[in-house]
Amino acid sequence: MRHAVLHQDMVLKLMNAPCSRYKLYKSYANFIFIIKNK
Repeated sequence: MRHAVLHQDMVLKLMNAPCSRYKLYKSYANFIFIIKNK
């Protein structure tokens, strides 16, 4: 459930701050990488 909420938060940030899209995308990619390694 926590992961879904975090994903939603990321999507909202992407929509609200398009200029920061690359930075947020990198953070999201790192987040997925961490989950896959657990």
